[in-house]
Amino acid sequence: MMDDFDPDLIEWEDHYPEEALEALARSDEELRIHNSIQVTNDFSRLTNDEFLTAIFGQSFSTEHPLVCHKAGDPDQGGWKAVGWPSNTSQPDLNWYFLPSLYRPDETGRFRAKKDLVTTVYVVMVDDVGTKVPFEKFENCPPSWAIETSPGNHQLGFIFAQPISDLNLVDELKEKLIDAGLCDKGATGGTARWMRLPAAVNGRPKYGNPSPPCQLKQWRPDLRYTIDELYSKLGLIEPKQEPVSVGSSNPTSKDTPSILFDEISNEVIEALKSKGLYKSYAGSGRHEITCPWVKGHTDAKDSGTYYSEPSQEYPTGGFKCFHSHGSFFHIRQLKEHLGLADSTLTTTISNKPQKLPPALRPVPALDPLDLPVAIRDAAIDLADRLQCPIDYLVVAMLSAAGAVIGNKVGIFPYANDESWEVYPALWGGFVGDPGSKKSPSLQAAHVPLRHLHSLAAQKYANDLQAFEMAMDQHELALAAWNKNKGMGMKPTPPIAPKHERYIVHDSTYQAL
Repeated sequence: MMDDFDPDLIEWEDHYPEEALEALARSDEELRIHNSIQVTNDFSRLTNDEFLTAIFGQSFSTEHPLVCHKAGDPDQGGWKAVGWPSNTSQPDLNWYFLPSLYRPDETGRFRAKKDLVTTVYVVMVDDVGTKVPFEKFENCPPSWAIETSPGNHQLGFIFAQPISDLNLVDELKEKLIDAGLCDKGATGGTARWMRLPAAVNGRPKYGNPSPPCQLKQWRPDLRYTIDELYSKLGLIEPKQEPVSVGSSNPTSKDTPSILFDEISNEVIEALKSKGLYKSYAGSGRHEITCPWVKGHTDAKDSGTYYSEPSQEYPTGGFKCFHSHGSFFHIRQLKEHLGLADSTLTTTISNKPQKLPPALRPVPALDPLDLPVAIRDAAIDLADRLQCPIDYLVVAMLSAAGAVIGNKVGIFPYANDESWEVYPALWGGFVGDPGSKKSPSLQAAHVPLRHLHSLAAQKYANDLQAFEMAMDQHELALAAWNKNKGMGMKPTPPIAPKHERYIVHDSTYQAL
């Protein structure tokens, strides 16, 4: 909790508008609650660098916090992420930061993408004081409170230890929103932009000059575990299935729980014997050292968990949140520990099980391998769209094949021209919802749509000329028939063809 202080010594006019003073005067209880949130010290001299250092430290290897700044209206323009430490000393800009450390992408650039997050340091709730009452945080004062606009605050809670399990943080943010402790639009616990204190709110509705953000509370010593936040804020923790200890003569209904317990104990004991066990993380999860830790960035020993068996996952689970995590599962962990893979799945459950990983690791796309004609455009669009460069490359190369069409081909047989192949490239990409698949396709096909538009205009002109030529041909044909076929029969004009670059119906009837 916060240090006690005498509210009579506070110049409340410096912190609250007149309406807030009237509200505070309504009850001593209400005043006490606001005192637990608002701190009296003046933090106006705290710099953004000092603020970030207190949260993230100042020593980094390849993973860094990210910041972003904007001039004027922050709702305009993109969000260009910059690795910190960097220059954040212009307080007349809109300044933001993210709650996590990020590793650079395959091109060495920092991007605000969830799949590049390694560890999360804070969680933020938004619109406190306007949409969310301060009273709800009486038992859990925040590490900081920034007034981002008149009466509206962002509250931040620093974690006691950085969290590598991104799902835990996202689930916590969902619980905060469900409990009415945060604006419903401020979703995402791992990659959500938050205001920095030495900044302004440049939205035009707040006037000109833009009002500065104000740091109302700054207690970086207030740090919380996930469990403490659940408890102090009254959140509903995820339901846990009780594990039955059973009796000396268990029934068939008790058997799965007992077998689950035996399997879990066997794995945990094996982990401890190899020095890989760390601690119990709650909800049937155990933090461990990854057996393949040498493959982590800087061999960082974090972000690996063993999950106890359950009805849904009878053999238990293993998850490493580092880049190679998709190639190692519970079967590989048990093989490493020298344990036989249990056949419990077929014994107690008829549910279909997940297929084993069959995909081989694929190297990251190197922009230097791209044709020079599309390389700069692909890199630029991927950076501005904040999407995988693969999306753009697939769309661009298949579009290039469409433009070339059957103008150029190759003869695969040596000394034999009986088989000619044209550069018809078929491409497709698969991604999660919201991963910018459609915007990538649209951006990559802008030149193709331009050619398509020019071809449509040319076809319209050619068709008009053809119709006029047909009228002349019909007159000439009528004259020829009138003369009983004397002379050469008029030749009809050739109908123009519509040069097509894009089709949406590829059935042969439509084509």
